[in-house]
Amino acid sequence: ITSIGFKGGSHSLQNTSNVDEKSSATFLSDENDGVYLITGCETGFINCWQLQEGGRSRSVGEARNLHLGSVITIYCIPGEDTANSIVTSGTDNCIKVSYFDRPDGGPRTVYRRIGHSRPPNRILFWPGSSVGGALLLSAGKDGVLRIFSTLNEYMDKSFGCAYAPGVPDRRKATREQRSSWLLPEVVHMAACPARAEAWDSVVTIHKGKRQVASWNFMKATRGQHWFDPLKFRGCGGEANRLYKKTFATCVYMTNCGNYVLIGYSSGDVFKFNMQSGLERGSYGSPNAHCCSVVGVSVNNVNRVTITVGESEIRFWSFHEHKLLGQLDLPSTSLLIRFHADNDILAIALSNALIILVDVVHRQVIRTFINSELQVCVDMDISYDGRLLVSAHRGDPLIKTWDIVDSKLIDCFRVELPITSIALSKGSEFLSTTHANCLGIYLWDNCATYKRLHLQPLPVDFIPPENQSPVSL
Repeated sequence: ITSIGFKGGSHSLQNTSNVDEKSSATFLSDENDGVYLITGCETGFINCWQLQEGGRSRSVGEARNLHLGSVITIYCIPGEDTANSIVTSGTDNCIKVSYFDRPDGGPRTVYRRIGHSRPPNRILFWPGSSVGGALLLSAGKDGVLRIFSTLNEYMDKSFGCAYAPGVPDRRKATREQRSSWLLPEVVHMAACPARAEAWDSVVTIHKGKRQVASWNFMKATRGQHWFDPLKFRGCGGEANRLYKKTFATCVYMTNCGNYVLIGYSSGDVFKFNMQSGLERGSYGSPNAHCCSVVGVSVNNVNRVTITVGESEIRFWSFHEHKLLGQLDLPSTSLLIRFHADNDILAIALSNALIILVDVVHRQVIRTFINSELQVCVDMDISYDGRLLVSAHRGDPLIKTWDIVDSKLIDCFRVELPITSIALSKGSEFLSTTHANCLGIYLWDNCATYKRLHLQPLPVDFIPPENQSPVSL
């Protein structure tokens, strides 16, 4: 028997016992209740039909919005213990196991494995001491923030989506209305576990948005605050006119978990209290930089604030907001990573160079050279401050640098362009996300369990097409 589904929503059953053709539907057979046909449609609906004599059928159960997208596969689990159970998968990157045991005949979802429905583009290992390297924060183009565990899949959680501030009650809105209120993809995020049990501990920046959202890690829910400076809101229409196109570009949470610093495309840098959500001042007069702020960071003891513009690094007093010094850059900066324990600031430049700056002495201490076509798209520093892992565009390469010896010690190629990387606290895992890829790749560090004798590589080293990584 072959089931043919039409775009109009109807189904036809044909006897093709003499024709070698694959079936496109799944049946659930039971001795007492007869034969059932389960169908899925493009809107994510699941329907269960009871097939009767004479070619008739009747609907005995349905599930609306079982999947956010089209239903791809439906499989009925055979066996007496798992009777009336199905496994479904959809274009939303979700697999669900459901039982048809509800009073109205509809399915009840009992197990699920959910990923991002659109490619993830930002990842960050939760820096907590007890679970360092075990929990991975990821944000995708679908606007959803998720937790993935490298140890146990049952620890996976979803924070949900972030809606624009000031929207009506979402509980009374339709699915189409809620979709229009969702914020766009996350382009930057920061986290601090110091006060995670007391208040929000994760902040995210959404593409093209000025407001920064906070999240509660312990509850895995959307937080209480929207961080938006009073300068941009103003008391009238003048501020809205001047800063209408201003958006947040970078964010950083202090090591104590009490403050969050946000940089904007207008060159402003504002400080907020994480507990109350109130503004606690800004740096510079009128702005910290004359151009867009690329990155912001604070040392471990909250004494020095470092802001990076397109062509300069500026050092400020954290509490008094006074300018302490400035360091010019040889090229335009693209992104930064700060290692608070060693006071090392890594900056990726537009000429493909990666420089390390000593924040205490305010000078460049290391320079890593790359080809002009291999611009860095993301990087991370190991917890002990000995390794720098960088991802490059063009020929998608992942390089590992020895900071102490200033040498390239590993380089390997991946198939898809890299969008984000994250190194776990113990350096045992490297996580990567790639363009147009729904999955998150997890690489194991071979040096964690055995001793490796790595030889320095040439600066212009290009790995062969079929070579596997040495240390990962």
